[in-house]
Amino acid sequence: MRRMMLIGAVLAAISAVPSALPAAAFPGDTVDEIHWGYGENPSEVVLHWRGAETVVHLGTTTGYGRQETATAPAILPVDNAGPFREVRITGLLPDTVYHYKIGAAGLDHTLRTRPSSDFTWVDIGDTAATLCKPWVGALHTQIAGLAPDVVTHGGDISEANYCSAAGVHSYYTDQEAWSTGAADHPVWGNHEYGQPLIPPAAPGTPRDSLANYKGRHAVVHPQTVPNDTATKTGHPGCPPPAGGSGNGCRGEDWGWFDVSGVRFISIPEPWPGALADWQTKANTIMAAAQNDATIDFIVTYGHRPAYSSQITNAAWPETKSAIDALGDLYSPAARADGKYVLNVGHHVHGLEQFSPQHGVVHVGNGGGGQGLTTFENNTAPGSLWKLRHMGLLRGSYDATESRLTVQIICGPEFPNPRDACTQGTVLRTMVFDAEGDPPPPPPPPPPTTQWITNPSVEASLTGWSGSYGASPTIARVSGVAQDGTWSIQVTATSAAATGAGFNDNPRWVLSTMAGKAYTASAWVKAGAVGQRLVVQLREWNGSTLVNTVRGEWVATDTNWHQVSAVLTAAGSGRNLSMAVFAANLAAPASFHADSFSLTSPN
Repeated sequence: MRRMMLIGAVLAAISAVPSALPAAAFPGDTVDEIHWGYGENPSEVVLHWRGAETVVHLGTTTGYGRQETATAPAILPVDNAGPFREVRITGLLPDTVYHYKIGAAGLDHTLRTRPSSDFTWVDIGDTAATLCKPWVGALHTQIAGLAPDVVTHGGDISEANYCSAAGVHSYYTDQEAWSTGAADHPVWGNHEYGQPLIPPAAPGTPRDSLANYKGRHAVVHPQTVPNDTATKTGHPGCPPPAGGSGNGCRGEDWGWFDVSGVRFISIPEPWPGALADWQTKANTIMAAAQNDATIDFIVTYGHRPAYSSQITNAAWPETKSAIDALGDLYSPAARADGKYVLNVGHHVHGLEQFSPQHGVVHVGNGGGGQGLTTFENNTAPGSLWKLRHMGLLRGSYDATESRLTVQIICGPEFPNPRDACTQGTVLRTMVFDAEGDPPPPPPPPPPTTQWITNPSVEASLTGWSGSYGASPTIARVSGVAQDGTWSIQVTATSAAATGAGFNDNPRWVLSTMAGKAYTASAWVKAGAVGQRLVVQLREWNGSTLVNTVRGEWVATDTNWHQVSAVLTAAGSGRNLSMAVFAANLAAPASFHADSFSLTSPN
């Protein structure tokens, strides 16, 4: 029987991801907006870019050996003059890495044709462009660090109807952080055709056009919704191109494609008749997948969520009705070998996970960076977890085990943070197993001892009275806190830039155990960008210093960040000192610290 397992705890942290913004384009390339997607079969890819070059060089080595010539796409974007290029490359080897460069002087990039084995998938949504929301660049950098084979986007891509028409180009250069090497398969959201948001958009901002997105992508197995007629010049269609008539961007409203053992089906916007039509066609597509022994799972993704804890303009009845009906036919709850296991919605600017509804697990993944929801202090029935933070979805398909593991991962911090998580941390894990019993859950973390008895200084500075560095002022202050009401404020009293902070007094750990790991952490809030904030642990044998470890963060903003350090004791019966300080603090600068922890395994 096909099974699914939902694991709710924070399980792990993937490798640290730098938060620097990606370059607008790869230095050395003579074109930009480079991205590509799968074709109609495993031997095809469709490559897109903007620029004068028309020839792409391709091969399994950097010797290339094959040339293909691009033409203008059938639908032309209208946000800028381009020129826009598209080339469908056929006759490739499936599941093979190819090198390519655009133009004779272009940089070398790689792509992997459609996998028939293990692969990695990332899903994002509600991103916007760095032109207006620069913090989104850190999300693209994080995606690049995950090295996905395919990326799905759940709509509200550039938010050009707020950011200006230039936001479309900005987004497609932003995503070059990963899009030169990963297949790019978006679906459309309401911002792609939305009227100008004035305010806050600047006067003169035009309505965005679906031509800007349909013209930049070749949807696999493209489908047309009933309202997208030949004469429809409003969404889901577009005004006619210059000198033309009728619908300027008919078709490509949604589609579907297979990657190894997973069938991905996108979901259109709730245009008149669109969801009922989608349900009928998706029923045929799912039935075929259900009867295909090479397909283990069916995943749908669209902009409007079927389930959400946000009350206003959130869960979409048409989407819910269609997905529930298909779940009643093809989910593991409907039949022992049911393959429809997951639906990913967006639109609500936050992260959420639901228990199976009509047999289908629902995830809200709208934390791309446009904003953050409030959820209106509401928890919808079936909601297992929700978080107001930027984030993304990462999926790993194991072809040998016929298993799909999906994780919700903490993204960069939003400028006006709400809920806290550390970028790169795995927040939720869902395991879908197509054969036999699911794998056992990961073992719970071992019990630990918390040595600090005054972790948030809510009542006093007890335990934190030690001065570190050039005699700073150490004060307990209210109104600026990571947890509760109070925090410690450190103010430098020396004009020379030098270390200034505090340490534990008396020390929390007075007798270590050799080989045991001691983990210290503190939340710190810089007073200014550039401050170097440090958490330090030291091991002492009497008055002799044995070992020092430090964790540090160089402030790129003035929000709260957690800094940690881990020291493995070299000997037993020794004591540890814990300090929190700024390594380059000069009067009258200051910083805050709060929510302290010092733990070791029992």
